[in-house]
Amino acid sequence: MSTQPISRRAAIQTCAAALAGSGLSSMRSAVGAEPAAQAALPFTISTQTTWLTSPIAANGYVDYAAALNQRLGRGIRPEQNAAVPLFDLWGNRDIPEAKRAEFYRLLHMPAPGERQFDVAYSFVLNLRGGDLDDEAHERLYDEAKTIRSRPWKPNEFPDFVTWLGKYDRAIDTAAAAVARPRYFVPFVGTAGTGIYDAFAIGLPHFAEAFLSRAMLRVGTGEHPRAYADILASLRLAAHTFSGPTLIDSLIGNKLLRDTTGLYGIWLRESAPSRADLAQALRDLRALPASPTLAERIDWGERCIILAEAISLASLDRNELAQRIKGFFPLSEEPLLEVLSKLERQTIDFNALLRQINRHTDRCVAAANQRDDARRIQAIQTLEASDHEAAKLLNDPDAVANRISRAANPGIALGELLGEALSQVPVSPHMVRMEMRYHQWLDHLRLAVALAAYRSEHGEYPRDLADLLPAFLPKLPRDRFAGGDVLPIYRRREQGYVLYSVGEDGQDGDGKPWNVLDQVTEGRDDAVITMDK
Repeated sequence: MSTQPISRRAAIQTCAAALAGSGLSSMRSAVGAEPAAQAALPFTISTQTTWLTSPIAANGYVDYAAALNQRLGRGIRPEQNAAVPLFDLWGNRDIPEAKRAEFYRLLHMPAPGERQFDVAYSFVLNLRGGDLDDEAHERLYDEAKTIRSRPWKPNEFPDFVTWLGKYDRAIDTAAAAVARPRYFVPFVGTAGTGIYDAFAIGLPHFAEAFLSRAMLRVGTGEHPRAYADILASLRLAAHTFSGPTLIDSLIGNKLLRDTTGLYGIWLRESAPSRADLAQALRDLRALPASPTLAERIDWGERCIILAEAISLASLDRNELAQRIKGFFPLSEEPLLEVLSKLERQTIDFNALLRQINRHTDRCVAAANQRDDARRIQAIQTLEASDHEAAKLLNDPDAVANRISRAANPGIALGELLGEALSQVPVSPHMVRMEMRYHQWLDHLRLAVALAAYRSEHGEYPRDLADLLPAFLPKLPRDRFAGGDVLPIYRRREQGYVLYSVGEDGQDGDGKPWNVLDQVTEGRDDAVITMDK
């Protein structure tokens, strides 16, 4: 039997199977129908259970979606919100019809019409007839990747020039949108993330358009306009990373990583003036701030999990079965057979909610350690504890024994389900990802300062300390090296290499993270290379 830690969805799936077998209340999608009104709540509203005590929805439940929207959208006017014009471009294709009115009301915008923007791959695929063989599909994929990874000219990829021409105005609108100072996407329903995540996952398509057009402009010598597109991609990354969930941090980190290398190409090819570089530093300093990992867990993830938990109270056995089929496809599960033999029990929802809060509090405490090394160590300890919990949740006999032998089986069942629901994917990797995001930004500031030094002195400095104080007020540290160690900077005959030691803490000689954003042995350094 596997003893690997299970994901939040897998843990929920296992407990949902347990509930189905015992005929108890059920798990359901937080994006599904609203819970039915209850004559008497099966849980207590308190800071120990529901965590929030207001606002209260019409059914008497805590309205976590409204709470998140109040917190995240406070004081943001539509004309300040980058999400408003982006949704206008994206259209309402990904918004369930039943939720559109409320969603756009919260954004203070009219419902958009059809999507005004298409991604490069699908546009060119249709332009080429749509029905391509595998080799042609692979070639198209490589072309779409190439145009956003190096400078190019119109005669190299004419179909993609057609794509950029068709959507040039839409890309300009998106660039103007991300220049807005705030970013707010509302939650709709029981704090469900379906709409929210669907849009977040679509955001890289806007970045692909910015970066593809930037590399065309570099290739044709339109360097100021290329910078505007690269800056738009940076702003989109920062807005995304400023969101309240772990999904936001994952996608924002990817967008920044994708943009950083092209920023280096722009510096190399455009030879910007000292005034241009001073403005570039101001632009980097003005990027939106982001919440910490602890803040994401404490509010975003906690509210989403608690909303899922209290939705358990509303379904009968038949509805439960349908929900499991719809959202948690199950294979033959011994757990079903074991638990179906148990006496019918009632979930103690207070025990369930307290268990979620206990685990979330431990995650927040670990993520709040005062330095990166302590945070990673604390989260490794928590991860080991979750690993042990996962063993039990994957063992049907252990689950059955824990319930049947408990003095109060309802409490035992509630705690088990709470353990399953609260398997938030908080890991040392999430800490390192946050470190990496800020390391990339530090490297961009250093790269701009190095270019400014070269513009004034005709060569790059021998040492990063030479940048002080004229080009930078303070040198950033290498977050992965610990202490006050600086990033590694090596001047070369032509250019330089600048990098962090990366997640393994070892000098990998400037070998970068791979394209999957995973650590591979000896290749995990955050690198900017300038070869001229």
